[in-house]
Amino acid sequence: MSFTNGTLKELADDLHEKGFKFGIYAAAGETTCGLRAGSLYHEVADAKQFAEAGIDYLKYDDCGEANVQSYQKYFVMKDALAKAYKNSSNERSTIDYYSYEPFQVYVRDAVPQMAWTSTVGDLWRIVLLALFTWCAAPLAMTCCRF
Repeated sequence: MSFTNGTLKELADDLHEKGFKFGIYAAAGETTCGLRAGSLYHEVADAKQFAEAGIDYLKYDDCGEANVQSYQKYFVMKDALAKAYKNSSNERSTIDYYSYEPFQVYVRDAVPQMAWTSTVGDLWRIVLLALFTWCAAPLAMTCCRF
C-alpha cells in the first residue's frame, strides 16, 4: 500500500474514527521479509514515527538477520517504543500491543532458554505461519506442546 495521498497519522486517525485499531509491520533486521528497509539500528526513529502516527500494534519480525541476538534486538525496540510513546504528542502513553517473532521458539528444546520472551512484548509467535491450510493446525498443536 502506498501512502501518497496522506500520512501514516492521517490513515491511523481515519481508522480510529471508524473504531478500528491500526497495526503496522516492521523487522528487527536490516530488511523486512519483503526486502524493504528494516528497523535495525533505526529503532528510536521508527518508534518515534509509530508513536506520532498513533500506531496501536507493532508486529516485529526477525527478518534481515544481521547476526545480532534476537532478544537484544527486541529489547531495543521495546525500550524505544516505551520512550517514544511516553514523549509523543499523541494522547496515548503506550502502544497497545507489541508482538515479535523469536525464531528460536520454533524448536521445542529451545523453550527453557527462551524465558526472556514474556518480558519483551505482549504476544509472540511460536509456530511457523507458513503452514497455509487449516489441515496444518493439528500439526502445529502437536509440535508446540511443551
